[in-house]
Amino acid sequence: MNVCIFGASSSITKEHYIRSVEELGRILAERGHALIFGAGGAGLMGAAARGFKAGGGRVTGIVDARSATKEEVGLMMTRTEKREEEGR
Repeated sequence: MNVCIFGASSSITKEHYIRSVEELGRILAERGHALIFGAGGAGLMGAAARGFKAGGGRVTGIVDARSATKEEVGLMMTRTEKREEEGR
């Protein structure tokens, strides 16, 4: 099942919220779910992506590629996807 998470991307989010969302993402990924989110590496949005990646899940970020940083794109792409992108 695809799961959409919408949350703050603020870099001043309290650490216990960050840890909770990372853990939620990991658990959902381990149960076979995939994440679709508004991209970004900061705050709860970044925590969700890191958690899903840590749990071996698929992460799809919806982002305007012209404004995304390399770090943000890296969070959303697997190594295989990165190799395919570099080969184009």
